[in-house]
Amino acid sequence: MKKQNNLGILLAGMLGLSALSANAQNSSVWARIYDDVQMPSVLPNGSIGAANGAFASALNQAGVTHVAQALPNSKNEHLLNVVSLECACDETTLTQTLRNFPNIVAEIERAPEYHTLYVPNDYHAAFGSNYALDLIKAPQAWDLSHSSSAFVVGISDENLNPSHEELAGKITYYDSNNSLSPDHGTAVASLAAG
Repeated sequence: MKKQNNLGILLAGMLGLSALSANAQNSSVWARIYDDVQMPSVLPNGSIGAANGAFASALNQAGVTHVAQALPNSKNEHLLNVVSLECACDETTLTQTLRNFPNIVAEIERAPEYHTLYVPNDYHAAFGSNYALDLIKAPQAWDLSHSSSAFVVGISDENLNPSHEELAGKITYYDSNNSLSPDHGTAVASLAAG
């Protein structure tokens, strides 16, 4: 009987802990910081630092764990001061903490949630380095559309072999006056044509 009671207590405790961990929240908001001088940052020890000590302390008490520019590549100077703040707390707590500093923080809103809908299954298959694909952000483009015969792709390269089997029925214009070697152009056009 005593073993059953202990087992019951153990199971109840485990259920309670799993319920607590299920309710644990991580939140992320974007906010604009008025002045670069007041921009918070993550210190080497993992805590949050800022020129305003009270602001830094409030962010640490709220459980902020990550601070980064939300739009670092923006050409708009106003948007360069937008930061993403993440915390091990609920969104209301984080938002209220930021609202307590109206001279430092403005325009607080829930951070967007991004979900990958599609990742091509051949991204890592053929090549060890995808530098060029990463440079033009091809994986993000693949998320816009998987395929469509309505797409027209222009290849500005050397000559190509218009009768190549992978290009059959896929060429809408071919410059027959091009006298360069067709090797590289055919390879590029074949990759683009799929």
